[in-house]
Amino acid sequence: MALEARDDVGNEYTDWGGAYGLSEDGGHTDGAITGRPAVALSARVLTVRLTFLREGREYPCDLPLEVPGTRPDSD
Repeated sequence: MALEARDDVGNEYTDWGGAYGLSEDGGHTDGAITGRPAVALSARVLTVRLTFLREGREYPCDLPLEVPGTRPDSD
């Protein structure tokens, strides 16, 4: 699996590794994946793209995530 991300203010984030692989029983994957740098303080939405690799093919999945601790504009 690979990780890429972009926030709503234009910053980009890249895969920084992690521990992932099959669970002990082989029935599912288990672990974590990390990115860098840390999310910018001005970011409110982080769109994460996880790309799953299976049998030589890539399967991307985009996930928009609200950054915790942020509030919508008070316009």
